[in-house]
Amino acid sequence: MAYVCNHTLYAMIRAGVFGSGEVLENALERLRQHNGFLITGYHSGGSIVNKHSVIQQYRIPEELISVSEALIITNDPGDFQDVIPLVLKSSRHLLIFPDFSLSFYQVDSMLKLAEEAGVVFYLHQDGIKDWMKDLTQKYCGKPEFIQVYSYIDKRHSSQGKAIFNALYKAVTGVIKLNPNNLRKFHTNMVPYCPPDPLMTNVRLEFENGSAANITINGFFERSDTKIEVFRNDCEAIIDPVLMELSIVSKDPNVSRIFNRSSDLQSSVFSEGLDGFALRLFSPGLYIDPFESGIIAHKTATKIINKFIPYPVRSV
Repeated sequence: MAYVCNHTLYAMIRAGVFGSGEVLENALERLRQHNGFLITGYHSGGSIVNKHSVIQQYRIPEELISVSEALIITNDPGDFQDVIPLVLKSSRHLLIFPDFSLSFYQVDSMLKLAEEAGVVFYLHQDGIKDWMKDLTQKYCGKPEFIQVYSYIDKRHSSQGKAIFNALYKAVTGVIKLNPNNLRKFHTNMVPYCPPDPLMTNVRLEFENGSAANITINGFFERSDTKIEVFRNDCEAIIDPVLMELSIVSKDPNVSRIFNRSSDLQSSVFSEGLDGFALRLFSPGLYIDPFESGIIAHKTATKIINKFIPYPVRSV
C-alpha cells in the first residue's frame, strides 16, 4: 500500500492517535480512509470511545509511541502536554490540531525538541482555506490591512472559552494571509480580559508595515465571521462559513466572486492529514515555521496569554 503525492509513490506511515470523545472517533474514521497512513492504535486518556473496536487501544502512551512512526493529537492538546515531549524525544513525527491550551513557550520547547530529533512538527489550524489565501494573494497581492469581525452566539455554554477560541482562530487566520513576524499588538477594549469576557478587540502591527484589527463579539444570537483584506486598489472579502471569497477591485475586469460550497463538507482533519503527509514525504523534512503553523500558534497564544492574568490552560 502506498500514498500517492504529486504522482509519486511513497510507503505508508504508521500513525498512532491521541484524543478524546467524538472528535477522536471521527478522526479515526477519517484516518482509516486516508491512503497515506496505517493506524497503529489510539490513546484516549480517560475518555470513552464507543466506535472502532477493531482498532487497538493503548492505555500506556509510551507503548503507542513505540509502535508508531508518527503521532496525531486530534483535540485538546493541553491534555497531552506531558505526552508531546515523549513523542519528540522518541524521534516520532507529530501532527497537532491545536488550540490555545498549548502556550507559546510550551511550543517553543517542543519545536527545539523536534529540531534536535530531525522530525516533522506540524500544527494544522482550522480557519482560512488554502484556496482562499492563494486567490487573495493572486488578485490583491500582499495585504496592507486586514479586518476580522467574529461574532459568537451569546447562548454558547462556555462564553469565555468561546471568545478565546475565536481570537485564536482569527489571529492564526491573519498570519496565514499575512505571513510576517509581529512587531507589536495592543487592545482597544477589555485591556485585561475577565474570566468570562463577551467582547475583545486586538490590533496587530507587523514588521513589514502591515496591520490587522480583530473584533470578537459575543453578544449575537448566531456565530459568523467576515475577513476583509485591503490594498490600495483592491479588497478581498472572505466568508469562511459560506466558503465564499469576493474580490472587489478598481479594475472591473478583476472583480469577481468565488464560491466553493462543497468545502462545507470537507473535513479539517482530512486537510491536516494531507498537509502532514506532504511534509513527511518532502525532501529534507525542513518546514518553514510559517508553513508549519508554528508562528501562527505562537503569535495567537502570546496575545491570549498577555490578556489573561492566569495560566492559559486554566480557562
